[in-house]
Amino acid sequence: MKKIVLLGPQRVGKSTLANLLEGKKDVLVDKTVVPEYIGDVLDTPGEYIEHRLFFCRFQVLVAEYSIIGVVVPCKFDNIYIPPNFISMFPNKKHIGIITKTDIGDKQDIEKCRALLNQAGIDECYEISIYDPESIQRLKNIIDKYTNKK
Repeated sequence: MKKIVLLGPQRVGKSTLANLLEGKKDVLVDKTVVPEYIGDVLDTPGEYIEHRLFFCRFQVLVAEYSIIGVVVPCKFDNIYIPPNFISMFPNKKHIGIITKTDIGDKQDIEKCRALLNQAGIDECYEISIYDPESIQRLKNIIDKYTNKK
């Protein structure tokens, strides 16, 4: 079974995070237009959470993955994740990933946690691409839940 699917709105850092989780640094990323497999990580287009039309497609894609990671940026405007969104995946581990924490403050992070909690996600992790330790902590959590070291 593969490790993690990254799901979140456009421009939150899913592609960059996917590459970092697979040990790839300094990779230039373009807009993801179709699901992209990067090692054990599935990077999805932002539209998969922004438009209900794609919910069914997403449900099929996650079947072979252990974890659903819902990604939101520390500072955001007009991001909407449906209430109890994660309940569509009752047999999957789910985590919230708050990106770009280097540009936010505690209030911004609490706003992200509230958004993720509303979507049904209680376990949240804060990361910044400029903080390798935060990426390593997330890798360790993913490995813990997928029994891979």
